[in-house]
Parts: sequence; structure tokens; C-alpha cells
Amino acid sequence: MIMRAMEDLHLDLSRSYIIGDMVKDLQAGHNAGVKKAILVKTGYGENVVEAGIATYVADNILDAVKWIMKDRRQ
Repeated sequence: MIMRAMEDLHLDLSRSYIIGDMVKDLQAGHNAGVKKAILVKTGYGENVVEAGIATYVADNILDAVKWIMKDRRQ
């Protein structure tokens, strides 16, 4: 699904972010070439103990978006 989105939307995965509520979501992004992964602590994420490869752990999707916006300015 990530690779199809990359092709359809002409995404540069090396400059993209993956957001998910499961570590396997983040791993899928990492495997596709996404460099930054955000675990959201809602949904399944509220039960995640080990964030794995997450670059950032967000309380919710708004927190994730704010973090991305700040990260993009750096």
C-alpha cells in the first residue's frame, strides 16, 4: 500500500513520515524507505509498551501533526 501511494502520489519516501498506532505500521514504513516514524498512543497504540523504531511517540494525531510541522522547520 505504501509503494502504491508512492507511485500514485509521486512521494519521496525519504522525506516522508509514517504514522501508526502499531509498531508493525512503523516497520512497514521503515521497510519502504520512510525515515521518520511516529507511534500514536491512541487506538492500539495505547497498549504499546515498546515503541520500537519510533522517532517520536505522540499522544494523538494532533500531537503527531504538530511534531511533524516543527520537525520540517528544522
